[in-house]
Order: sequence, then structure tokens, then C-alpha cells
Amino acid sequence: MKYCQKNYTSKTKLFADSLIVNAASLIEKSFFFIANIIIARYLSIEHFGEYSTALSFATFFSIMTDIGINVTLVRALNLDSKHQNQHFTNAFVVKLVLSALMYGIMAISLFFVGYSRDVIYLTLILGMVRIGNEFMKTYYAVDEARQKFLFPSLVNSIYVVFFLAGIATVILYKGNYYHICVVRLVIVYLFIAFLSVYTLRKFTFSFNTELFKKFVISAIPFSIITVLWNFAFRINVIILSIITGTTSVGIFSNSLIFIDTLSIIPGNLRRITMPVLYKALQKNDNNRFQFAFDSMSKYFSILSFYIMILLYDSPAKRSGAKLYFKKINKYNRN
Repeated sequence: MKYCQKNYTSKTKLFADSLIVNAASLIEKSFFFIANIIIARYLSIEHFGEYSTALSFATFFSIMTDIGINVTLVRALNLDSKHQNQHFTNAFVVKLVLSALMYGIMAISLFFVGYSRDVIYLTLILGMVRIGNEFMKTYYAVDEARQKFLFPSLVNSIYVVFFLAGIATVILYKGNYYHICVVRLVIVYLFIAFLSVYTLRKFTFSFNTELFKKFVISAIPFSIITVLWNFAFRINVIILSIITGTTSVGIFSNSLIFIDTLSIIPGNLRRITMPVLYKALQKNDNNRFQFAFDSMSKYFSILSFYIMILLYDSPAKRSGAKLYFKKINKYNRN
């Protein structure tokens, strides 16, 4: 009876956290989608291609500043909470060093890709923006490690509202893509300042060499996955910009929005279940792993079923199929 009650409580907690995180992700993706459409309509095709190229290039290098740091921090705070100050210091130091290193590599690599001066300047600005976004995720990971998802979800939702408002302000005053990038930069670092004050009240910087080595070693498996995923998903945009130019990148990047949106579903579930499973690992509670597996299996089964229906019977697919068969029939007649 006690186990059933505990299991019910876990399901309720999982459902509540899932609702909060997915609602915040829906707000984030919706506002970024709207902002992207507004920017695409406001800028010319050439300028939007340059903007998309700079953003994609900056994103590719900024993701390398994580390489599993956030996941390792969540793991460390759950499995070794008594050294939480040291683990937070380790994550902060590694993130800071990687940010400086990757930004430098990105800046140097811009000399070899043949981009225009405008694209290079935009990339340097957006590089700081995207690295700032990765720092925000590290701050979020601190609360998520303790299964407190409301605050990071709320802050991130407010952030995207400010982002959309900043874009609207630039357009209202007839600005260009430089102004859009600078507005993004200002908003990101205002939120980083707020999150720094909020997070650093909970920790004291404390460095331990042995714990630092263990932290870095434990991050290696996660870093390999991050790097491989980044190359598989992000490198194609950079290659396309080098081969065909920056104009086509804007069109191609828009087509990736739908795939990127679907990726939030497994990503959110990972964020929710990871702290639960690490706590279970610490307490040797093997039943919790089975519970997580059963819950996620049901979750994915329901979602995949409705996504399949949506994709299989969508108006876009029907119109695309009609156009395809129309071309085939025309070809056969000829």
C-alpha cells in the first residue's frame, strides 16, 4: 500500500513537471517561430540568408561550450550533494573556459569560410548571444537538478517574450539586422545578470582539484554524444552556406524548425526524469527505474500515435501527393 501511494505520488509529480516544462517549451518555440517569421518577412531574402548563416555558425560553436556540462552538474548535485559548492564551481569554470576557447576558435575559423564582412560581424555578435544562452541553461540546470522546474520555465518564458518585444521594437523603428542582433545580445546578458544574482546566492565558489578531475572525466561520455549530435544536425547548414552561399541558408533553416520543434519532446522528458533517476541511484531504488521506463513508454506511445496521424493525414501531405502524381502523369503522357 505504501509503495502504491509512493508510486502514485511519483506519477503526479512527473505529470506536473511535464506539464510545466512542456508548456514553457511550447511558449518558447511558438514565440521564436513567430519572431523568425517576422524577421524573415522584414528582411530581404539576401539579408535573412546572411542573418541565418551567422546564427547557425554561432550556434554550432556555442553548443560546444556545453558538451555535457549541464547533465554532469545535475548528476553531481544529486549523487554528491555535500560537495555542491565544488560541483557548481567546476561547472562554472569549465563553462567559462570552453566559452572563451570556442568563441576564439569560431572567430579564427571565420577567416577561412569566405563569408562577407557583414556576416562575420553578425556572427561575432550572435556568438556572444548563443554562448549567453548556454550559460542560462547551466543556471537552469541547478534548479532542475533539485526537481524545481517552475522557476527556470517561468524565467525562460519571460525571456522569449522580451526577445519578441525587442524584435518588434527594432522593426517599429526601421532598424536592420545589426540592431536585431544587438537587441538579442542586450536581452540575453540582462537575464544572465539576473540569473547570476539568483543562483550565486545559493553557492559559494570552492575549488577542489580532485573533484574537478572527477567532474571533467564524468562529463566525457556526455560530451561525446553532444559533439556527435551537433555535427550531425548543425554542420549541414555551414556546409550549405560555403557551397551555395548564404541566401539559400535562410530557406533551409526555416525547414528545420519543424524537426527542431519535435525534438523538445524527448529533451523535456530527459530533463524531468534525470534528477529522479539519479536520486533513485543514490538510494538503490531500482523500482524507480522501472517506473520511469513504464511512464516514458506510455508517454512516447501516445505522442507518437498523434504525431503519426497529424503527419500522415496533413493537408500539406495530401496537396504534395497530388502535385507529385500530377507530375508523374504528365511525364508518362509525354
